[in-house]
Amino acid sequence: MQKATGLIILGLAWGMAFQSCIFQTDPARPNAPPYIKDYFPEELLQVIEVPVDSIMFSFTAGDPDRDELTYRYVLVDNDGNIIDMLHNGADYVFHPESIDSFYHVQGRAHDHSDFVAKDWYVTAIALHNDPPVIDWYSPDQDSITTLIGSTLEFRMGVNDDHPEDLRYSYYAGSVPIEVMDVTSWAQHRFMENGFFDITGLVWDGEFGDTLSWVVRVVGEPDTIAPARITDLIGWTGNDPGTIRIQWTASGDDDMDGRVNHYRVRTHTIPILNEDDWDEASQKNGVPVPGLPGTTEEMIPGNLNPGTWLYVTARAVDDFGNMSQLGNCLRLLVRGVDADGYITDATTGVPVEGIVVSSEGIADTTSVDGYYKLVNLPLYTDLIRIRDEHEIGDQGTYYDMSIPVSNISWHFSADYAMMPYFDLVSTLAGTYNDSFYKFFRSMTYTKGLLGRPTIFRNWHHYPLTVYNPPYSWEGVDIQEKARIAMAAWNDLTGCELFIESTDAEASDAEIVYDTEYSETKHHVETVSTNDDGTPSKKLICIYPNNRLSPIHVRGRRIFAHELGHILNLGHSDDLGHLMVGGTAPITDDPSEDEINLVRSLLGMPAIFDAAIYVDE
Repeated sequence: MQKATGLIILGLAWGMAFQSCIFQTDPARPNAPPYIKDYFPEELLQVIEVPVDSIMFSFTAGDPDRDELTYRYVLVDNDGNIIDMLHNGADYVFHPESIDSFYHVQGRAHDHSDFVAKDWYVTAIALHNDPPVIDWYSPDQDSITTLIGSTLEFRMGVNDDHPEDLRYSYYAGSVPIEVMDVTSWAQHRFMENGFFDITGLVWDGEFGDTLSWVVRVVGEPDTIAPARITDLIGWTGNDPGTIRIQWTASGDDDMDGRVNHYRVRTHTIPILNEDDWDEASQKNGVPVPGLPGTTEEMIPGNLNPGTWLYVTARAVDDFGNMSQLGNCLRLLVRGVDADGYITDATTGVPVEGIVVSSEGIADTTSVDGYYKLVNLPLYTDLIRIRDEHEIGDQGTYYDMSIPVSNISWHFSADYAMMPYFDLVSTLAGTYNDSFYKFFRSMTYTKGLLGRPTIFRNWHHYPLTVYNPPYSWEGVDIQEKARIAMAAWNDLTGCELFIESTDAEASDAEIVYDTEYSETKHHVETVSTNDDGTPSKKLICIYPNNRLSPIHVRGRRIFAHELGHILNLGHSDDLGHLMVGGTAPITDDPSEDEINLVRSLLGMPAIFDAAIYVDE
């Protein structure tokens, strides 16, 4: 019984608590107004300088009934009436709009029926600004005498209540030296005789102060030009887009004294007169002049790689006297080098005497097949490779034309040349007796009607083939596959296939399916690498297929499907093992197919067949 009473009391307590929560918006019950908990700023009276300063107001309030509160800021008059609504929210940044004004800012926290207020009284006054006063200056005399060509430095010290706002200007007569700079000093070089008025001005945005100097310039100006540079020599640079030049330092006055600076210019035509000089391009990075007679060196860059240009150099003294035009050089700008080795695709043996060329630059391969093209321009887009030295000569190899793009630095590229073969195994004179057309057809790289020209081969050889034990109609089918693999290896002279006992790890796997009788034997690609080259293939054999009985023509069937494993397509000629649409008349690869496979083995795993040019 006591337990029940406890539950009833607990239930009443929860009920009262729940009623209290919903009572906070009940207008029928008494409402306790909100109260201020904290606020900022704490001072009741505030003074603010216009237009620079502002005040951040902030306050929080609580409510005994836990009513939801809303905050706002208002301007009120002496009677507490609202003049203007300023802001909704608990925080507010106040910017007075007028000077010499009084503001009664009130922050209010409202529940559903009452509010509590926090008051601040703000006086807005004008920002005080004293005019800047120059209290010292340098030179500290009003009149100065100096020699022509001298550089004087002018300074001023200023007393001001807002020094961060100050800006400085200097003038030589009406000609600006420095205008509205935060720096309080300036330099000026006097290059003419006479009297010059130098004026200094400091300004705070509202007020300013000035001072002036009178400068008398005397003496004779320097009219002797530096010695002419006549021994300029140069070379092609080490980095693309550069040349390297050297000359003997001249003097300020002929060969006396150190010159002020050099000017180096380049042009596409010889720089022989002042008009040529004016049209030439100024080069940056000239060396700091050394003593007369020493060696100066410069590496002009950002030039057009692999091109010829003209360059000359001149010396300038501190009065602007420039040496006469000296000798002008014709130099080759460092271009991009390309090198590599040329090999026979079928044997891998280096090929001597192959002409490699691009953009008028050519080299002939050495006995080890090496070539080097020096100083190619960046716009190089094609490299040509040929073995004919006489126009119309058939040559031993198919010519190559290789596109290149986005070259910016030296690069190496090796190329495998495909020997020029005659078609010897065809029975119907297909492919116009052109091995090139046979090659493009069998690799599906014709490039016609949207077809690809890129060939993707295996990344490695030999290929591992899982050849499981299998008999059909009393015939050892496993041995048929083994004989076909041996035929490919022996006839090409290459190790193309080796048997594997691990089906999962093999490159190709022979599988048998007796469920279907009409399905043709074929090859399926199970997986490829990220670059599209094959990584796993299946040779699918259907023993119930009576059109191509595996126990009768097993060697020929396996030899044909192994050709597909080597990524060969179907031939159009009955003289080839890979003939499509009908049964081949040969059990082994033909000479044409052997030449094709041996060529493919010497080429990269991925290549564009269009680079081989039909002669």
